[in-house]
Amino acid sequence: MANPYTGAAITGCNSPAVGADKDTYTTTFDQTIQKLDEHDHTSGKGNQIPTAGIADLAVTGAKIAAATIPNSKLVAVNKTFSAEIGFETSGAGNTDEPGTAETVTNASAAITTVGRPVAISLQGYAASVVEHGLYIYTPTNPFDHSNQYYVFLFRDGTLIERWLISGCGNPVFPVQLINFEDHEASAASHTYTLKAGVSNAGDTISFYGCRLLVREL
Repeated sequence: MANPYTGAAITGCNSPAVGADKDTYTTTFDQTIQKLDEHDHTSGKGNQIPTAGIADLAVTGAKIAAATIPNSKLVAVNKTFSAEIGFETSGAGNTDEPGTAETVTNASAAITTVGRPVAISLQGYAASVVEHGLYIYTPTNPFDHSNQYYVFLFRDGTLIERWLISGCGNPVFPVQLINFEDHEASAASHTYTLKAGVSNAGDTISFYGCRLLVREL
């Protein structure tokens, strides 16, 4: 008799030949039952399960061995840059609060996330300006430690972080000083922006040769 299990891709399943003795029938039957018991859809033990045969969300983390997923299988990190920033505050005083601070031109970047934390930072953009930096300038008394400079970070118009920068001698700071991880952003499209301000009239804070980088971690 022909193997009735060929279509099921189970090798070794056979029916005894016509007229075979009972011992042959018993042995063959036992072998067939054993093959059915071993049927686990691996090669030679049943048809392979196609992708469509696995229910959505059926594979959990417990089914995945540690350190087995290569980077090539991971979704690319979502990131975006702003345009190049070249900005200096106007010199007006009392702009040291979020509501009165000045919007930093071009310091705006939008990103669509899946709900993971978002890293926001200033990055040097040396393609056009080699001396990228965060400059603070006091024309009256550069050695007065009371001179204070502020940078504010907003997500969708809501303040989420602020930096107080204080110094004397008109120092230059690395733009990477502005660095923050947003762990509260929901899965949605968000726009991140910067504002800057100073306490004293005549003081300025400047951004040169940098861009705002926003990326989902």
